[in-house]
Amino acid sequence: MVIFLLLPFVVGGLLVFLVCLTIPWLQQFALSAAVWFLALLPGLLIWLLIGLGAALGEDTLRQHLSYPNWEMSLWHAFGSPAARITLTAIGLAGTILLATVVAAVHQFVIHRITFALFRLYAGFITATAAVAWGSLAGAVIATYLEAPWEVAFVVVTTMVAALGWGGAKLGSRMARRLRGPAPSRLTWILEEEFYG
Repeated sequence: MVIFLLLPFVVGGLLVFLVCLTIPWLQQFALSAAVWFLALLPGLLIWLLIGLGAALGEDTLRQHLSYPNWEMSLWHAFGSPAARITLTAIGLAGTILLATVVAAVHQFVIHRITFALFRLYAGFITATAAVAWGSLAGAVIATYLEAPWEVAFVVVTTMVAALGWGGAKLGSRMARRLRGPAPSRLTWILEEEFYG
Protein backbone atom coordinates (compact mmCIF):
# COMPACT_ATOMS: atom_id res chain seq x y z
CA MET A 1 0.00 0.00 0.00
CA VAL A 2 2.74 2.46 0.97
CA ILE A 3 4.72 1.72 -2.19
CA PHE A 4 1.78 2.84 -4.35
CA LEU A 5 1.65 6.15 -2.47
CA LEU A 6 5.42 6.60 -2.73
CA LEU A 7 5.75 5.44 -6.34
CA PRO A 8 4.49 8.62 -8.13
CA PHE A 9 6.92 10.74 -6.11
CA VAL A 10 9.85 8.42 -6.77
CA VAL A 11 9.05 8.30 -10.49
CA GLY A 12 8.50 12.07 -10.60
CA GLY A 13 11.74 12.74 -8.73
CA LEU A 14 13.64 10.48 -11.09
CA LEU A 15 12.13 12.13 -14.16
CA VAL A 16 13.02 15.59 -12.82
CA PHE A 17 16.55 14.32 -12.12
CA LEU A 18 16.91 12.99 -15.68
CA VAL A 19 15.55 16.19 -17.24
CA CYS A 20 18.00 18.29 -15.20
CA LEU A 21 20.85 16.01 -16.31
CA THR A 22 20.10 16.64 -19.98
CA ILE A 23 20.33 20.45 -19.62
CA PRO A 24 23.95 21.45 -18.86
CA TRP A 25 23.23 24.57 -16.78
CA LEU A 26 20.72 22.64 -14.61
CA GLN A 27 22.99 19.69 -13.83
CA GLN A 28 24.21 21.18 -10.56
CA PHE A 29 20.59 21.38 -9.35
CA ALA A 30 19.57 17.85 -10.44
CA LEU A 31 19.85 16.23 -7.01
CA SER A 32 18.09 19.08 -5.20
CA ALA A 33 15.31 19.15 -7.79
CA ALA A 34 14.70 15.44 -7.22
CA VAL A 35 14.77 16.01 -3.45
CA TRP A 36 12.22 18.82 -3.89
CA PHE A 37 9.87 16.45 -5.67
CA LEU A 38 10.32 13.74 -3.02
CA ALA A 39 9.83 16.30 -0.21
CA LEU A 40 6.29 16.94 -1.45
CA LEU A 41 5.18 13.58 -0.02
CA PRO A 42 5.51 14.39 3.73
CA GLY A 43 3.69 17.71 3.30
CA LEU A 44 0.86 16.08 1.39
CA LEU A 45 0.59 13.33 4.00
CA ILE A 46 0.40 15.92 6.80
CA TRP A 47 -2.43 17.77 5.04
CA LEU A 48 -4.19 14.49 4.30
CA LEU A 49 -4.09 13.59 7.99
CA ILE A 50 -5.27 17.07 9.00
CA GLY A 51 -8.16 16.86 6.53
CA LEU A 52 -9.08 13.37 7.72
CA GLY A 53 -8.96 14.49 11.35
CA ALA A 54 -11.10 17.55 10.62
CA ALA A 55 -13.68 15.44 8.77
CA LEU A 56 -13.86 12.90 11.60
CA GLY A 57 -14.07 15.67 14.18
CA GLU A 58 -16.86 17.42 12.30
CA ASP A 59 -18.84 14.19 11.99
CA THR A 60 -18.38 13.50 15.70
CA LEU A 61 -19.55 16.99 16.63
CA ARG A 62 -22.59 16.68 14.38
CA GLN A 63 -23.54 13.37 16.01
CA HIS A 64 -23.11 14.56 19.60
CA LEU A 65 -24.29 18.16 19.42
CA SER A 66 -27.88 18.88 18.59
CA TYR A 67 -28.16 22.55 19.45
CA PRO A 68 -30.58 24.65 17.44
CA ASN A 69 -27.83 27.14 16.55
CA TRP A 70 -25.55 24.43 15.12
CA GLU A 71 -26.00 25.79 11.60
CA MET A 72 -24.52 29.11 12.70
CA SER A 73 -21.47 27.63 14.40
CA LEU A 74 -17.85 28.05 13.35
CA TRP A 75 -17.65 24.38 12.34
CA HIS A 76 -20.40 24.88 9.81
CA ALA A 77 -18.42 27.66 8.13
CA PHE A 78 -15.62 25.23 7.33
CA GLY A 79 -18.06 22.82 5.70
CA SER A 80 -18.68 25.15 2.75
CA PRO A 81 -17.03 24.50 -0.62
CA ALA A 82 -15.22 27.88 -0.51
CA ALA A 83 -13.68 27.04 2.85
CA ARG A 84 -12.57 23.63 1.62
CA ILE A 85 -10.96 25.18 -1.47
CA THR A 86 -9.22 27.74 0.75
CA LEU A 87 -7.91 25.05 3.09
CA THR A 88 -6.74 22.98 0.11
CA ALA A 89 -4.92 26.00 -1.35
CA ILE A 90 -3.25 26.70 2.00
CA GLY A 91 -2.26 23.03 2.25
CA LEU A 92 -0.74 22.99 -1.24
CA ALA A 93 1.11 26.26 -0.64
CA GLY A 94 2.45 24.93 2.67
CA THR A 95 3.54 21.68 1.02
CA ILE A 96 5.35 23.52 -1.77
CA LEU A 97 7.01 25.85 0.76
CA LEU A 98 8.15 22.89 2.88
CA ALA A 99 9.58 21.11 -0.18
CA THR A 100 11.35 24.29 -1.30
CA VAL A 101 12.98 24.78 2.12
CA VAL A 102 14.12 21.13 2.16
CA ALA A 103 15.60 21.44 -1.36
CA ALA A 104 17.36 24.73 -0.52
CA VAL A 105 18.93 23.26 2.62
CA HIS A 106 19.94 20.19 0.61
CA GLN A 107 21.59 22.34 -2.08
CA PHE A 108 23.41 24.37 0.60
CA VAL A 109 24.71 21.28 2.40
CA ILE A 110 25.89 19.32 -0.66
CA HIS A 111 27.94 22.33 -1.76
CA ARG A 112 29.78 22.30 1.55
CA ILE A 113 30.94 18.69 1.85
CA THR A 114 34.20 17.33 0.53
CA PHE A 115 34.36 15.88 -2.96
CA ALA A 116 34.95 12.33 -1.68
CA LEU A 117 31.80 12.46 0.45
CA PHE A 118 29.84 13.99 -2.40
CA ARG A 119 30.95 11.23 -4.79
CA LEU A 120 29.68 8.63 -2.30
CA TYR A 121 26.42 10.55 -1.89
CA ALA A 122 25.88 10.97 -5.66
CA GLY A 123 26.67 7.28 -6.23
CA PHE A 124 24.23 6.23 -3.51
CA ILE A 125 21.42 8.43 -4.86
CA THR A 126 21.81 7.33 -8.47
CA ALA A 127 22.11 3.69 -7.38
CA THR A 128 18.89 4.02 -5.37
CA ALA A 129 17.09 5.52 -8.36
CA ALA A 130 18.43 2.76 -10.62
CA VAL A 131 17.36 0.07 -8.14
CA ALA A 132 13.86 1.54 -8.00
CA TRP A 133 13.58 1.44 -11.78
CA GLY A 134 15.22 -1.99 -11.91
CA SER A 135 12.76 -3.47 -9.46
CA LEU A 136 9.81 -1.99 -11.35
CA ALA A 137 11.10 -3.16 -14.74
CA GLY A 138 12.02 -6.56 -13.32
CA ALA A 139 8.58 -6.98 -11.79
CA VAL A 140 6.91 -6.13 -15.11
CA ILE A 141 9.17 -8.52 -17.03
CA ALA A 142 8.69 -11.29 -14.46
CA THR A 143 4.91 -10.84 -14.69
CA TYR A 144 4.94 -11.36 -18.45
CA LEU A 145 7.37 -14.30 -18.38
CA GLU A 146 4.79 -16.64 -16.84
CA ALA A 147 7.70 -18.61 -15.40
CA PRO A 148 8.06 -20.18 -11.95
CA TRP A 149 8.70 -17.75 -9.09
CA GLU A 150 12.33 -18.85 -8.86
CA VAL A 151 13.01 -17.64 -12.41
CA ALA A 152 11.14 -14.39 -11.76
CA PHE A 153 13.17 -13.86 -8.56
CA VAL A 154 16.44 -14.37 -10.44
CA VAL A 155 15.35 -11.95 -13.20
CA VAL A 156 14.34 -9.22 -10.74
CA THR A 157 17.44 -9.70 -8.56
CA THR A 158 19.75 -9.59 -11.57
CA MET A 159 18.17 -6.41 -12.92
CA VAL A 160 18.28 -4.74 -9.51
CA ALA A 161 21.92 -5.69 -8.93
CA ALA A 162 23.07 -4.68 -12.43
CA LEU A 163 21.23 -1.38 -12.48
CA GLY A 164 22.23 -0.58 -8.89
CA TRP A 165 25.91 -1.14 -9.66
CA GLY A 166 25.69 0.84 -12.89
CA GLY A 167 23.83 3.68 -11.16
CA ALA A 168 26.45 3.89 -8.42
CA LYS A 169 29.27 4.04 -10.97
CA LEU A 170 27.43 6.67 -13.04
CA GLY A 171 26.73 8.88 -10.02
CA SER A 172 30.29 8.80 -8.76
CA ARG A 173 31.65 9.61 -12.25
CA MET A 174 29.19 12.46 -12.79
CA ALA A 175 29.88 14.01 -9.38
CA ARG A 176 31.72 17.04 -10.76
CA ARG A 177 28.84 17.96 -13.07
CA LEU A 178 26.24 17.44 -10.35
CA ARG A 179 27.79 19.97 -8.00
CA GLY A 180 28.92 23.03 -9.94
CA PRO A 181 31.45 25.63 -8.77
CA ALA A 182 32.79 25.93 -5.22
CA PRO A 183 30.87 28.22 -2.86
CA SER A 184 32.51 31.51 -1.95
CA ARG A 185 30.55 32.29 1.24
CA LEU A 186 29.56 30.36 4.35
CA THR A 187 31.77 27.38 3.63
CA TRP A 188 33.74 25.23 6.06
CA ILE A 189 35.86 23.29 3.56
CA LEU A 190 38.78 24.41 1.43
CA GLU A 191 38.50 24.80 -2.31
CA GLU A 192 40.92 21.89 -2.78
CA GLU A 193 38.64 19.67 -0.70
CA PHE A 194 35.64 20.79 -2.74
CA TYR A 195 37.17 19.85 -6.09
CA GLY A 196 39.00 16.77 -4.77
